[in-house]
Amino acid sequence: MLQTVVLLHSTPDGGHHFDWMVEQPTPGIEHRLMTWRCGQSPAEWGWDGRCERIEMHREAYLHYEGAISGGRGSVRRIARGEVLEQRLTAEDVDLSIRWGERTIRYRGWKESGKSRWIFCLE
Repeated sequence: MLQTVVLLHSTPDGGHHFDWMVEQPTPGIEHRLMTWRCGQSPAEWGWDGRCERIEMHREAYLHYEGAISGGRGSVRRIARGEVLEQRLTAEDVDLSIRWGERTIRYRGWKESGKSRWIFCLE
């Protein structure tokens, strides 16, 4: 079963954001976590659904908590889930994720010409 995590990323300037990472079915590739930077945790029902797609991350972040190299702050896992279904392209996404006792379906799309994505919950 593929995994997903939400990490609270505390930055050196005292700020924070959430990194939502979704494991991709590509064994043997180190950077296989599709990642979005979000203002709120996507594991919560009140989530506003606006995120910025950032670079793929290493599989190690599924389990890692602590300081990030290069003085980029630290991360703490606040949610872990199982990916039940996924369809991902460069322009849109359809995910069904089980976060503990509840399952959330996400549909998302990339805003034209931007790295920002909009998600809605179903």
